[in-house]
Amino acid sequence: MAKHLKCITRTMMAQEGNVEGAYRTLNRILTMDGLIEDINQWQY
Repeated sequence: MAKHLKCITRTMMAQEGNVEGAYRTLNRILTMDGLIEDINQWQY
């Protein structure tokens, strides 16, 4: 990953106030995109 952060925009809509479900979905999408791994490598 470059030394600067990428600008990535994702919008999740929580249906019926189900924030935990929206978070799990967003986490799954970001993991599939490889962003979570990039952030972990950059952070540590």
